[in-house]
Amino acid sequence: MTGRMCSFVRRGLTLLELLMVVMLIAILTALAIPAILEAQTRAKIASVHENMAVMATAIEIYRIDNATYPPTFELTRLTTPVSYLTQVPEDAFETADLRQPIQMGNPGKRYFLFGGVEVTRYLAADYYSYNPPYFPDRSGESLRAPVSWMLKSVGPNDVDDWTMRYDPTNGVISRGDLARFGPG
Repeated sequence: MTGRMCSFVRRGLTLLELLMVVMLIAILTALAIPAILEAQTRAKIASVHENMAVMATAIEIYRIDNATYPPTFELTRLTTPVSYLTQVPEDAFETADLRQPIQMGNPGKRYFLFGGVEVTRYLAADYYSYNPPYFPDRSGESLRAPVSWMLKSVGPNDVDDWTMRYDPTNGVISRGDLARFGPG
């Protein structure tokens, strides 16, 4: 009995058995990697929504204190001289607008695009269809959205899609931007 047991232990794994184990590990890895990458993208999207909510609160408090919204592209107004935010949150995606003074002062960082009243009313109307109702401006030529500001991120595809909003039902990395309009 011990002689048979000894020969079994010495035999080890054949090349075929070893290849089967390696193949099984490769298949399991190939199935797991897309799920892990998708979870990372969903986490980034959640982070963007959370940062936009925090910034929306700071923007509205700024308006209450100053009777106006911060000027377009000037997110630094939320940190100085009164600290509505300790620091301007970074965008998890590749949004970078070099017109913003905060972007010029911190070139290696990514910040949300912030549009104030003078930009947002016309952009938001034909830009995102989820912020109704729209109404014509005085000339009757274009629609205006009843919003006062917007925060925008390019979203998971890292492309500036000014014409559409991000919809996760099209796949986690689908076209469209993430945006938040205010007040609200």
